[in-house]
Amino acid sequence: MLSIGLVKTNAQHTFFLKIPAFNGYDPSVIEDEKGCIVAKYDFGLTRISPNGSILWQTGDIGAIKCSLIKDSNSYISPSFLTEFGGYSIQSIDYYGKQNWFKSEKFNSNLPLRNIHDFIIDSVKKQYVVVGSKSKIGDFKDFKYWIAGLDFRGNIIWESTWQDSGASRYFIKILKNRKTKGYMLLTDDFNKSGRTELFSLDTLGRLLARNFPEPKICKGEPYDTYRISRDDFCEFGEGFLGIIGISSTSPCTHLEAGAYFYVYDYTGKVVERKRMIEENSIGIINSLPNGDVLGFYSDSILRNGIKVLSNKLETKWQAIIPNLPTSDVITGYHLTYSRDGGFIGIVSENAFLTNEYFAYVFKTDSLGNINQKEEYLEKLQPLMLQPNPANNQVRIAIPYYYGTVTVEFYTMLGEFLFKKTKSEQDIYDISSLSPGMYIIKAKIEETGEERTMRLVVE
Repeated sequence: MLSIGLVKTNAQHTFFLKIPAFNGYDPSVIEDEKGCIVAKYDFGLTRISPNGSILWQTGDIGAIKCSLIKDSNSYISPSFLTEFGGYSIQSIDYYGKQNWFKSEKFNSNLPLRNIHDFIIDSVKKQYVVVGSKSKIGDFKDFKYWIAGLDFRGNIIWESTWQDSGASRYFIKILKNRKTKGYMLLTDDFNKSGRTELFSLDTLGRLLARNFPEPKICKGEPYDTYRISRDDFCEFGEGFLGIIGISSTSPCTHLEAGAYFYVYDYTGKVVERKRMIEENSIGIINSLPNGDVLGFYSDSILRNGIKVLSNKLETKWQAIIPNLPTSDVITGYHLTYSRDGGFIGIVSENAFLTNEYFAYVFKTDSLGNINQKEEYLEKLQPLMLQPNPANNQVRIAIPYYYGTVTVEFYTMLGEFLFKKTKSEQDIYDISSLSPGMYIIKAKIEETGEERTMRLVVE
Protein backbone atom coordinates (compact mmCIF):
# COMPACT_ATOMS: atom_id res chain seq x y z
CA MET A 1 0.00 0.00 0.00
CA LEU A 2 1.44 3.37 -1.01
CA SER A 3 2.33 5.91 1.68
CA ILE A 4 1.61 9.64 1.59
CA GLY A 5 3.73 10.53 4.59
CA LEU A 6 1.31 9.56 7.35
CA VAL A 7 0.57 5.89 8.04
CA LYS A 8 -1.59 4.36 5.31
CA THR A 9 -3.07 5.51 2.03
CA ASN A 10 -6.62 4.60 3.02
CA ALA A 11 -8.17 4.51 6.46
CA GLN A 12 -9.64 1.21 7.60
CA HIS A 13 -12.97 2.81 8.56
CA THR A 14 -14.87 5.91 7.50
CA PHE A 15 -18.16 7.27 8.81
CA PHE A 16 -20.36 10.34 9.08
CA LEU A 17 -22.63 10.96 12.10
CA LYS A 18 -25.22 13.64 12.73
CA ILE A 19 -25.90 13.88 16.46
CA PRO A 20 -28.46 16.14 18.20
CA ALA A 21 -26.72 18.54 20.58
CA PHE A 22 -27.66 20.93 23.36
CA ASN A 23 -25.64 23.88 22.10
CA GLY A 24 -22.61 22.52 20.21
CA TYR A 25 -20.20 24.59 22.31
CA ASP A 26 -16.52 24.47 21.33
CA PRO A 27 -16.33 21.18 19.38
CA SER A 28 -13.11 19.17 19.20
CA VAL A 29 -12.05 15.58 18.45
CA ILE A 30 -9.17 13.29 19.37
CA GLU A 31 -8.38 9.64 18.69
CA ASP A 32 -7.13 7.09 21.22
CA GLU A 33 -4.81 4.16 20.60
CA LYS A 34 -7.78 1.83 20.13
CA GLY A 35 -8.89 3.85 17.11
CA CYS A 36 -11.91 5.25 18.95
CA ILE A 37 -12.90 8.87 18.34
CA VAL A 38 -13.74 11.10 21.31
CA ALA A 39 -15.78 14.18 20.46
CA LYS A 40 -16.09 17.11 22.87
CA TYR A 41 -19.07 19.48 22.71
CA ASP A 42 -21.88 20.59 25.04
CA PHE A 43 -19.46 20.41 28.02
CA GLY A 44 -19.39 16.63 27.61
CA LEU A 45 -17.81 13.76 25.69
CA THR A 46 -19.02 11.20 23.17
CA ARG A 47 -16.86 8.16 22.49
CA ILE A 48 -17.31 6.59 19.06
CA SER A 49 -15.97 3.23 17.87
CA PRO A 50 -13.77 3.03 14.73
CA ASN A 51 -16.81 1.98 12.66
CA GLY A 52 -18.95 4.91 13.81
CA SER A 53 -21.12 3.44 16.59
CA ILE A 54 -21.60 5.46 19.78
CA LEU A 55 -20.05 3.67 22.76
CA TRP A 56 -20.99 6.11 25.51
CA GLN A 57 -21.74 9.76 26.21
CA THR A 58 -21.44 11.98 29.23
CA GLY A 59 -22.85 15.48 29.39
CA ASP A 60 -21.44 17.07 32.52
CA ILE A 61 -17.63 17.10 32.48
CA GLY A 62 -17.58 20.90 32.18
CA ALA A 63 -14.92 21.17 29.46
CA ILE A 64 -13.95 24.76 28.63
CA LYS A 65 -12.74 26.30 25.39
CA CYS A 66 -9.36 24.65 25.08
CA SER A 67 -7.78 21.36 24.13
CA LEU A 68 -8.90 17.87 25.02
CA ILE A 69 -5.84 15.67 25.49
CA LYS A 70 -5.37 11.92 25.22
CA ASP A 71 -3.08 10.68 27.99
CA SER A 72 -2.39 7.01 28.76
CA ASN A 73 -5.81 5.38 29.25
CA SER A 74 -7.73 8.57 29.90
CA TYR A 75 -8.82 11.93 28.49
CA ILE A 76 -7.69 15.13 30.20
CA SER A 77 -9.54 18.44 30.17
CA PRO A 78 -9.81 21.57 32.31
CA SER A 79 -13.20 22.25 33.86
CA PHE A 80 -15.65 24.97 32.87
CA LEU A 81 -15.44 26.37 36.41
CA THR A 82 -11.99 27.75 35.63
CA GLU A 83 -13.54 30.66 33.76
CA PHE A 84 -14.94 31.92 37.05
CA GLY A 85 -11.70 31.72 39.01
CA GLY A 86 -9.40 29.02 40.28
CA TYR A 87 -7.95 26.39 38.00
CA SER A 88 -9.35 22.87 37.84
CA ILE A 89 -8.41 19.90 35.69
CA GLN A 90 -9.73 16.36 35.47
CA SER A 91 -9.11 12.91 34.03
CA ILE A 92 -11.91 10.90 32.35
CA ASP A 93 -11.39 7.18 31.78
CA TYR A 94 -12.31 5.12 28.71
CA TYR A 95 -15.81 4.51 30.13
CA GLY A 96 -16.66 8.17 30.74
CA LYS A 97 -15.98 7.99 34.48
CA GLN A 98 -13.90 10.61 36.27
CA ASN A 99 -10.53 9.23 37.42
CA TRP A 100 -9.43 12.28 39.35
CA PHE A 101 -10.21 15.96 39.73
CA LYS A 102 -7.88 18.70 40.92
CA SER A 103 -9.20 22.16 41.71
CA GLU A 104 -8.16 25.41 43.36
CA LYS A 105 -10.88 26.77 45.62
CA PHE A 106 -12.67 29.95 44.56
CA ASN A 107 -11.75 33.03 46.62
CA SER A 108 -12.77 36.50 45.42
CA ASN A 109 -10.20 38.19 47.70
CA LEU A 110 -7.09 36.32 46.53
CA PRO A 111 -5.38 36.16 43.13
CA LEU A 112 -6.73 33.10 41.30
CA ARG A 113 -5.21 31.05 38.51
CA ASN A 114 -7.31 30.39 35.39
CA ILE A 115 -6.53 27.88 32.63
CA HIS A 116 -7.15 29.07 29.06
CA ASP A 117 -5.27 26.32 27.17
CA PHE A 118 -2.84 23.47 27.81
CA ILE A 119 -0.67 20.82 26.14
CA ILE A 120 1.00 17.61 27.25
CA ASP A 121 4.77 17.20 27.50
CA SER A 122 5.22 13.42 27.48
CA VAL A 123 9.02 13.63 27.75
CA LYS A 124 8.88 15.64 30.98
CA LYS A 125 5.71 13.87 32.12
CA GLN A 126 3.72 17.02 32.73
CA TYR A 127 0.85 19.14 31.46
CA VAL A 128 1.79 22.72 30.61
CA VAL A 129 -1.09 25.11 31.24
CA VAL A 130 -1.39 28.82 30.46
CA GLY A 131 -3.82 31.42 31.66
CA SER A 132 -4.02 34.35 34.01
CA LYS A 133 -3.57 35.13 37.68
CA SER A 134 -5.48 37.99 39.27
CA LYS A 135 -8.29 38.92 41.61
CA ILE A 136 -11.73 38.76 40.09
CA GLY A 137 -12.36 41.98 38.15
CA ASP A 138 -8.95 43.46 38.99
CA PHE A 139 -7.03 44.19 35.77
CA LYS A 140 -4.49 46.52 37.41
CA ASP A 141 -2.71 43.57 39.00
CA PHE A 142 -3.36 41.19 36.11
CA LYS A 143 -0.53 38.71 35.46
CA TYR A 144 0.13 36.12 32.79
CA TRP A 145 0.44 32.66 34.30
CA ILE A 146 2.07 29.47 33.00
CA ALA A 147 2.65 26.28 34.98
CA GLY A 148 3.74 22.68 34.73
CA LEU A 149 1.35 20.18 36.33
CA ASP A 150 2.08 16.57 37.15
CA PHE A 151 -0.18 13.82 35.84
CA ARG A 152 -2.52 14.29 38.82
CA GLY A 153 -3.05 18.02 38.24
CA ASN A 154 -0.66 19.27 40.95
CA ILE A 155 1.51 22.32 40.22
CA ILE A 156 5.21 21.43 39.79
CA TRP A 157 6.46 24.85 38.67
CA GLU A 158 4.87 28.13 37.69
CA SER A 159 5.84 31.52 36.32
CA THR A 160 4.03 34.85 36.14
CA TRP A 161 4.77 38.29 34.75
CA GLN A 162 2.95 41.58 34.66
CA ASP A 163 0.63 42.49 31.81
CA SER A 164 2.01 45.11 29.44
CA GLY A 165 -1.39 46.58 28.68
CA ALA A 166 -1.18 45.35 25.09
CA SER A 167 -2.69 41.90 25.64
CA ARG A 168 -4.83 40.38 28.32
CA TYR A 169 -4.96 36.60 28.12
CA PHE A 170 -3.58 33.54 26.38
CA ILE A 171 -5.73 31.80 23.82
CA LYS A 172 -3.33 29.08 22.62
CA ILE A 173 -0.10 27.33 23.61
CA LEU A 174 2.11 25.36 21.21
CA LYS A 175 5.41 23.56 21.62
CA ASN A 176 8.42 25.42 20.23
CA ARG A 177 10.41 22.87 18.24
CA LYS A 178 13.48 25.10 18.04
CA THR A 179 13.84 26.13 21.69
CA LYS A 180 12.07 23.10 23.26
CA GLY A 181 10.03 25.71 25.13
CA TYR A 182 6.64 27.16 24.18
CA MET A 183 4.98 29.70 21.91
CA LEU A 184 1.89 31.53 23.16
CA LEU A 185 -0.77 33.35 21.20
CA THR A 186 -2.52 36.08 23.20
CA ASP A 187 -5.58 38.23 22.69
CA ASP A 188 -6.86 41.42 24.25
CA PHE A 189 -9.55 41.20 26.90
CA ASN A 190 -11.41 44.38 25.92
CA LYS A 191 -10.29 44.44 22.26
CA SER A 192 -8.45 47.75 22.64
CA GLY A 193 -4.94 46.37 22.31
CA ARG A 194 -3.17 44.06 19.90
CA THR A 195 -2.60 40.33 19.69
CA GLU A 196 0.93 39.26 20.64
CA LEU A 197 3.18 36.19 20.38
CA PHE A 198 5.32 35.18 23.37
CA SER A 199 8.28 32.81 23.13
CA LEU A 200 9.03 31.13 26.48
CA ASP A 201 11.71 28.77 27.74
CA THR A 202 11.04 25.36 29.30
CA LEU A 203 10.14 26.93 32.67
CA GLY A 204 7.81 29.56 31.28
CA ARG A 205 10.24 32.48 31.36
CA LEU A 206 9.75 35.10 28.66
CA LEU A 207 12.35 35.01 25.87
CA ALA A 208 10.79 37.16 23.14
CA ARG A 209 7.64 39.14 22.45
CA ASN A 210 6.39 40.02 18.96
CA PHE A 211 3.26 41.10 17.11
CA PRO A 212 1.66 38.58 14.69
CA GLU A 213 1.18 41.49 12.27
CA PRO A 214 3.68 44.32 12.80
CA LYS A 215 2.03 47.70 12.56
CA ILE A 216 0.69 47.81 9.02
CA CYS A 217 0.58 51.57 8.85
CA LYS A 218 0.29 54.56 11.13
CA GLY A 219 -3.05 54.75 12.90
CA GLU A 220 -3.99 51.17 12.05
CA PRO A 221 -6.90 50.21 14.35
CA TYR A 222 -6.96 46.81 16.04
CA ASP A 223 -10.14 45.55 14.40
CA THR A 224 -8.86 45.80 10.80
CA TYR A 225 -6.97 42.52 11.19
CA ARG A 226 -7.35 39.45 13.34
CA ILE A 227 -5.85 36.03 14.11
CA SER A 228 -7.76 33.33 15.99
CA ARG A 229 -6.57 30.33 18.02
CA ASP A 230 -7.84 27.98 15.31
CA ASP A 231 -5.78 29.75 12.62
CA PHE A 232 -2.39 29.28 14.27
CA CYS A 233 -0.26 26.11 14.23
CA GLU A 234 3.28 24.72 14.22
CA PHE A 235 5.03 25.00 10.85
CA GLY A 236 8.57 23.89 10.10
CA GLU A 237 10.80 25.17 12.91
CA GLY A 238 8.40 28.04 13.48
CA PHE A 239 4.70 28.74 13.19
CA LEU A 240 1.97 29.54 10.69
CA GLY A 241 -0.89 31.96 11.17
CA ILE A 242 -3.79 33.21 9.07
CA ILE A 243 -4.65 36.90 9.35
CA GLY A 244 -7.60 38.56 7.71
CA ILE A 245 -7.14 42.18 6.63
CA SER A 246 -10.53 43.86 6.58
CA SER A 247 -11.85 46.19 3.92
CA THR A 248 -11.81 49.01 6.50
CA SER A 249 -8.01 48.98 6.75
CA PRO A 250 -6.61 52.48 5.98
CA CYS A 251 -3.49 51.01 4.37
CA THR A 252 -3.15 51.41 0.63
CA HIS A 253 -0.19 49.05 0.13
CA LEU A 254 -1.98 45.90 1.39
CA GLU A 255 -5.14 44.51 -0.19
CA ALA A 256 -8.05 43.33 1.93
CA GLY A 257 -8.28 39.56 2.26
CA ALA A 258 -6.67 36.61 4.03
CA TYR A 259 -2.90 36.14 4.32
CA PHE A 260 -0.57 33.38 5.44
CA TYR A 261 2.02 34.59 7.94
CA VAL A 262 5.09 32.44 8.53
CA TYR A 263 6.89 33.11 11.84
CA ASP A 264 10.26 32.00 13.13
CA TYR A 265 10.70 30.40 16.56
CA THR A 266 10.72 33.84 18.27
CA GLY A 267 7.46 34.95 16.66
CA LYS A 268 8.99 37.30 14.08
CA VAL A 269 7.38 37.44 10.64
CA VAL A 270 9.60 35.87 7.97
CA GLU A 271 7.07 35.65 5.14
CA ARG A 272 3.64 37.01 4.24
CA LYS A 273 1.70 35.37 1.43
CA ARG A 274 -1.74 36.38 0.21
CA MET A 275 -4.28 33.58 -0.06
CA ILE A 276 -5.74 32.85 -3.45
CA GLU A 277 -8.69 30.62 -4.27
CA GLU A 278 -6.42 27.61 -4.80
CA ASN A 279 -4.86 27.78 -1.34
CA SER A 280 -7.59 29.35 0.81
CA ILE A 281 -8.00 27.45 4.05
CA GLY A 282 -8.94 27.93 7.72
CA ILE A 283 -9.01 26.09 11.07
CA ILE A 284 -5.47 24.86 10.40
CA ASN A 285 -3.50 22.02 11.94
CA SER A 286 0.02 20.78 11.23
CA LEU A 287 0.54 17.22 9.97
CA PRO A 288 3.49 14.97 10.88
CA ASN A 289 4.95 15.19 7.38
CA GLY A 290 5.03 19.02 7.41
CA ASP A 291 1.83 19.57 5.43
CA VAL A 292 -1.01 21.77 6.64
CA LEU A 293 -4.53 20.44 7.18
CA GLY A 294 -7.63 22.62 7.33
CA PHE A 295 -11.23 23.31 6.36
CA TYR A 296 -12.25 25.18 3.27
CA SER A 297 -15.51 26.37 1.70
CA ASP A 298 -16.38 26.49 -1.98
CA SER A 299 -18.34 29.21 -3.80
CA ILE A 300 -21.71 27.82 -2.67
CA LEU A 301 -20.65 27.51 1.00
CA ARG A 302 -20.10 23.75 0.99
CA ASN A 303 -17.38 22.62 3.40
CA GLY A 304 -14.60 20.09 3.19
CA ILE A 305 -10.98 19.17 3.88
CA LYS A 306 -7.93 20.65 2.20
CA VAL A 307 -4.25 19.76 2.56
CA LEU A 308 -1.48 22.21 1.65
CA SER A 309 2.17 21.41 1.11
CA ASN A 310 4.93 23.06 3.12
CA LYS A 311 5.04 25.65 0.32
CA LEU A 312 1.40 26.46 1.13
CA GLU A 313 0.17 25.12 -2.19
CA THR A 314 -2.90 22.90 -2.47
CA LYS A 315 -2.15 19.16 -2.69
CA TRP A 316 -5.76 17.95 -2.62
CA GLN A 317 -9.21 18.91 -1.38
CA ALA A 318 -12.52 17.12 -0.88
CA ILE A 319 -16.04 18.25 -0.02
CA ILE A 320 -17.53 16.33 2.94
CA PRO A 321 -21.08 15.34 1.90
CA ASN A 322 -23.97 16.34 4.16
CA LEU A 323 -22.06 18.92 6.21
CA PRO A 324 -24.13 22.08 6.80
CA THR A 325 -23.29 25.21 4.85
CA SER A 326 -20.90 27.78 6.30
CA ASP A 327 -23.63 30.27 7.26
CA VAL A 328 -25.03 28.02 10.03
CA ILE A 329 -21.81 26.48 11.35
CA THR A 330 -20.79 27.59 14.85
CA GLY A 331 -17.53 25.66 15.31
CA TYR A 332 -15.03 23.26 13.71
CA HIS A 333 -12.13 21.04 14.61
CA LEU A 334 -10.08 18.74 12.39
CA THR A 335 -7.09 16.47 12.93
CA TYR A 336 -5.43 13.40 11.43
CA SER A 337 -6.06 9.75 12.27
CA ARG A 338 -3.46 7.15 13.20
CA ASP A 339 -4.43 4.99 10.19
CA GLY A 340 -3.82 7.76 7.65
CA GLY A 341 -7.32 9.22 7.50
CA PHE A 342 -8.76 12.39 9.00
CA ILE A 343 -11.32 13.01 11.71
CA GLY A 344 -13.37 16.11 12.30
CA ILE A 345 -16.33 17.67 14.06
CA VAL A 346 -18.61 20.53 13.00
CA SER A 347 -21.31 22.09 15.17
CA GLU A 348 -24.40 23.67 13.65
CA ASN A 349 -27.19 25.91 14.87
CA ALA A 350 -30.35 25.58 12.76
CA PHE A 351 -31.45 29.13 13.58
CA LEU A 352 -35.00 28.84 12.24
CA THR A 353 -35.81 25.93 14.56
CA ASN A 354 -33.19 26.76 17.22
CA GLU A 355 -31.85 23.20 17.03
CA TYR A 356 -28.22 22.26 17.49
CA PHE A 357 -26.37 19.38 15.87
CA ALA A 358 -22.83 17.99 15.97
CA TYR A 359 -21.43 16.28 12.87
CA VAL A 360 -18.60 13.85 13.54
CA PHE A 361 -16.82 12.24 10.61
CA LYS A 362 -13.84 10.14 9.67
CA THR A 363 -12.44 10.05 6.13
CA ASP A 364 -9.76 8.18 4.25
CA SER A 365 -6.40 9.75 3.39
CA LEU A 366 -7.93 11.82 0.56
CA GLY A 367 -10.96 13.11 2.45
CA ASN A 368 -13.40 10.51 1.09
CA ILE A 369 -16.11 8.65 3.01
CA ASN A 370 -17.27 5.19 1.99
CA GLN A 371 -20.65 5.54 0.26
CA LYS A 372 -22.17 2.82 2.43
CA GLU A 373 -21.18 4.81 5.54
CA GLU A 374 -21.75 8.25 4.06
CA TYR A 375 -24.58 9.39 6.28
CA LEU A 376 -25.81 8.00 9.58
CA GLU A 377 -28.12 10.07 11.75
CA LYS A 378 -27.70 9.13 15.38
CA LEU A 379 -30.23 10.09 18.01
CA GLN A 380 -28.28 10.18 21.23
CA PRO A 381 -29.68 7.36 23.37
CA LEU A 382 -30.30 7.30 27.06
CA MET A 383 -27.20 5.81 28.63
CA LEU A 384 -26.27 4.29 31.98
CA GLN A 385 -23.07 5.67 33.45
CA PRO A 386 -21.00 4.07 34.76
CA ASN A 387 -21.77 0.56 33.59
CA PRO A 388 -20.68 -1.70 35.29
CA ALA A 389 -21.53 0.15 38.52
CA ASN A 390 -21.55 -0.64 42.22
CA ASN A 391 -23.34 1.83 44.52
CA GLN A 392 -24.52 4.58 42.17
CA VAL A 393 -25.60 5.04 38.56
CA ARG A 394 -27.08 7.84 36.49
CA ILE A 395 -28.96 8.24 33.21
CA ALA A 396 -27.15 10.48 30.73
CA ILE A 397 -28.90 12.48 27.97
CA PRO A 398 -26.12 14.77 26.72
CA TYR A 399 -28.30 16.69 24.26
CA TYR A 400 -31.32 17.34 26.50
CA TYR A 401 -32.20 18.36 30.04
CA GLY A 402 -35.39 16.99 31.58
CA THR A 403 -36.80 14.34 33.91
CA VAL A 404 -36.34 10.60 33.52
CA THR A 405 -38.50 7.80 34.93
CA VAL A 406 -36.47 4.64 35.53
CA GLU A 407 -37.78 1.17 36.35
CA PHE A 408 -35.47 -1.56 37.68
CA TYR A 409 -36.13 -5.26 36.93
CA THR A 410 -34.36 -8.56 37.46
CA MET A 411 -33.22 -10.50 34.41
CA LEU A 412 -36.35 -12.65 34.86
CA GLY A 413 -38.58 -9.57 34.52
CA GLU A 414 -39.42 -9.18 38.23
CA PHE A 415 -40.15 -5.51 39.03
CA LEU A 416 -37.92 -4.10 41.78
CA PHE A 417 -38.51 -0.33 42.07
CA LYS A 418 -39.26 2.85 40.11
CA LYS A 419 -37.80 6.35 40.42
CA THR A 420 -38.25 9.69 38.63
CA LYS A 421 -35.37 12.16 38.73
CA SER A 422 -33.89 15.06 36.79
CA GLU A 423 -31.49 14.07 34.02
CA GLN A 424 -27.95 13.40 35.34
CA ASP A 425 -29.18 12.88 38.95
CA ILE A 426 -27.67 9.95 40.85
CA TYR A 427 -29.64 6.73 41.45
CA ASP A 428 -28.76 4.79 44.59
CA ILE A 429 -28.34 1.10 43.72
CA SER A 430 -26.51 0.03 46.87
CA SER A 431 -29.43 -2.30 47.74
CA LEU A 432 -28.89 -4.38 44.58
CA SER A 433 -26.83 -7.55 44.81
CA PRO A 434 -24.04 -8.11 42.27
CA GLY A 435 -25.40 -9.33 38.95
CA MET A 436 -27.22 -8.16 35.83
CA TYR A 437 -30.44 -6.13 35.79
CA ILE A 438 -32.88 -4.72 33.23
CA ILE A 439 -33.39 -0.94 33.28
CA LYS A 440 -36.30 0.75 31.47
CA ALA A 441 -35.88 4.52 31.16
CA LYS A 442 -38.22 7.14 29.69
CA ILE A 443 -37.77 10.88 29.17
CA GLU A 444 -41.00 12.41 30.43
CA GLU A 445 -40.86 15.53 28.23
CA THR A 446 -40.27 13.71 24.92
CA GLY A 447 -41.54 10.19 25.50
CA GLU A 448 -38.23 8.70 24.32
CA GLU A 449 -37.68 5.26 25.85
CA ARG A 450 -34.84 2.78 26.10
CA THR A 451 -34.31 -0.62 27.73
CA MET A 452 -30.77 -1.30 28.94
CA ARG A 453 -28.80 -3.91 30.86
CA LEU A 454 -26.99 -2.79 34.00
CA VAL A 455 -24.16 -4.79 35.53
CA VAL A 456 -23.80 -4.34 39.30
CA GLU A 457 -20.41 -5.31 40.69
